[in-house]
Amino acid sequence: MSEAKFATVKGACDVHTHAGRPSCDERPFTDIFVAQQAAAAGMEALVFKSHYENTVARAYYVNQIVPNIKLFGGIALNRYVGGLNPSAVDATLAAGGKEVWMPGIDSAAHAAIFGSTGSYEVGGKVVGPRQRLSQKEKAAMGGIRIIENGKLKGEVIEIVRLVAKYDAFLTSGHLHKEEIFELARLAQKEGVKLLIDHPFFEAPGFTYDDVDQLTELTKLGAFIGFFAAQLFPCDVATTIRGDKKCIEAIGPERCVMASDTGSAPYPIPNEALRVYAQSLFDIGMPLEHLEIMMVKNPRKLLSL
Repeated sequence: MSEAKFATVKGACDVHTHAGRPSCDERPFTDIFVAQQAAAAGMEALVFKSHYENTVARAYYVNQIVPNIKLFGGIALNRYVGGLNPSAVDATLAAGGKEVWMPGIDSAAHAAIFGSTGSYEVGGKVVGPRQRLSQKEKAAMGGIRIIENGKLKGEVIEIVRLVAKYDAFLTSGHLHKEEIFELARLAQKEGVKLLIDHPFFEAPGFTYDDVDQLTELTKLGAFIGFFAAQLFPCDVATTIRGDKKCIEAIGPERCVMASDTGSAPYPIPNEALRVYAQSLFDIGMPLEHLEIMMVKNPRKLLSL
C-alpha cells in the first residue's frame, strides 16, 4: 500500500467474495482459483459467500490446498439453510465461520424489488436455482422479515447473541432500511460488529442523498460497505466519484471495501478490488485511507 503511483491489494481482506463451481451459484471461478489469485496478489484473507449454503467447509478445505492466505466461511440466512435459523448459525460459527449474513435473496425487501425470492435478474436473465414464480406463488412465498409486530423476532436476537459469543460479525444482507436500523441498535446493545452490505444495491436501496442515514448507522457502531461490483457495467449502481464523496462524508474509519465479485460479468475478486482501489486513488483518495478500508477495518471484523 506504500507505492507512490499505484494502489495494491497487498494485505487486504475481502469479506464478500463469491466463487464456486459446481454450486447453485453458477460462478465461473472455482474456490481454489479465486484463492490462488488472491494469494498471489498478496491479500491476507477472503471470506467466501454463497446465497445457498454454509461455506465453512469449502474455505477449510481450500485452505489446505492454497497457502499464504487465510480463507473463511460463513452463512447467509436464506431459506436454503432454514432462514432465521439459530441452530444453523451456531453450527457454522462453532466450526470456525466468521460472518453471518441476514437474509438476502429470500428477504422481503428483495422479493418486493425483484418479483420473487430465491433469484434475481442480471441483464434480463434469471440468476438462481428458483425460476420466476406466478403472482399467486409470489404472494404465497412473500419473503423473510426480521421484524414482527413492530419488534425484532426472537430468532434474530438469538442469532445476534451467537455472533457475539463466537466473536464473529454480522452483515445486513438485503433487508429493508428500517430493518437495518433495528438490527444496528440490537448489534450495538449486544456488542456485535455489523457491516452494512452494498447499501446502494436495490435492496436496501440507499442513495448518495442518504449519507446522513448511513452516518447515523455508523454512530450505532456499524461499518458501511463499499463494494467494487456496483461500479461495473452490469450493475452501475454507483460511480467512483460518488463513492469517494460518500466515503469522505462518512469517514474511512467506518468504511469497508470489498469486491462482491466472482460472477461472470465481473473481474476475479482480487482484481476487481484492485481496480476499485486504483480508481479511488486516481481521483485523490489517499493510500492511507484505502489501507484503512481494505486492510485495517476488515481485520477488525475478522478479529485478526
